[in-house]
Amino acid sequence: MFTIVLWDVEKYQQVKLIENYADNEVFLAQSDQDKYPLLSQLTYCDEELFSNDELIGLSSEINELKMESVDTEISAYLESVENMIAEAISTHKSILITPFVD
Repeated sequence: MFTIVLWDVEKYQQVKLIENYADNEVFLAQSDQDKYPLLSQLTYCDEELFSNDELIGLSSEINELKMESVDTEISAYLESVENMIAEAISTHKSILITPFVD
């Protein structure tokens, strides 16, 4: 399971997070590097921090997953991730995706 964190790089702390979505690694960790260059970086043993211009690409990849999903629960979850990415962009924060639960 991955936890999505709105991360303040300057203060080196989490602002808020989305957690407890069981098995989200099944659809977040993508193997297609051409279609999902950022999400294909996700692993079960490392964290990924996305900042600045990467956030726009990450939002686009999450939106693509949402558009492909036929499961309304997954779509709602991906919508909340998109909203957090939008908040990161507007507040100049980062998104940390981590397999490690705090």
